[in-house]
Amino acid sequence: MTVIAVSCAYDDDKDRAMLHMGYVRSLIKAGATPIMVYKDGADYELPKVDGLVLSGGGDISPIFFSKKPTEKTGKIQFERDMFEMSLMEQCIDLPIMGICRGMQVLNTAYGGTLYDDIPGHDLKFKERHDIAVYENSRIAPVIGSRIYSVNSMHHQSVNMPGYGLKVAAASEDGIIEAIEHPKRPHFGVQWHPEKMGDKASERLFDFFVKLCRR
Repeated sequence: MTVIAVSCAYDDDKDRAMLHMGYVRSLIKAGATPIMVYKDGADYELPKVDGLVLSGGGDISPIFFSKKPTEKTGKIQFERDMFEMSLMEQCIDLPIMGICRGMQVLNTAYGGTLYDDIPGHDLKFKERHDIAVYENSRIAPVIGSRIYSVNSMHHQSVNMPGYGLKVAAASEDGIIEAIEHPKRPHFGVQWHPEKMGDKASERLFDFFVKLCRR
C-alpha cells in the first residue's frame, strides 16, 4: 500500500480541516491511499508515509521570503505556513508534489522567493491560459510539451526558484507554472490538476505515485 500524506487547510473558527476531494480522488485513482494531515500542535509527528502532497490554499506570509505584508497580501495562516515547512523537513527524502500554494511552499522551503502579487494581475492570475512545458524537464515526458487552458488561481507566484530548483513550465506571459528538483523527487505545479479531469492531469498523479513506490 502506497500511503501519501496530503496537507490540509483548516478553519480555526469552526474547528475543521478542509481538503478538496479532487486530491483524494486523483490519488486513489492513481493507486495510492491518501491521508489528511493538518496543524495539530507543535509536537505533531507525521505517520509513516511514502510521499507528500502540499495542497492549495491561501497566501504564504511574505516574511518567509524576506518581505513585509502589503495591502495586496491575502489572508495568511502563519501556523499553516510553519506546519507545512515542518512537513517539508520531515519528508525531505520522500517524493513531494506541490500544487498551487503547495508549489510556493516548496519553493520557499528551498530558499526561493515569491511575487506577493503577480505584476500586472490586480487580483489573481488568469484562471484559464496555456502553458509551455520545457523539453528538458522531468515532467515533459509525462504531460507533454504544452497544456491548454490550465486553471491557475492564485495571485502569488514563484519569482526566483529556490536552491537547486529549475523551472519546468511557464505561461505565455512568463509566469513560472512548474518547478522541479533534478536530483530529488520534488516538483510543483501552479495549476490545479486535481480539478482538471484531463489525461495529462491523471498522468501527473500516476507519475507521482510511481515515484512514491520506488
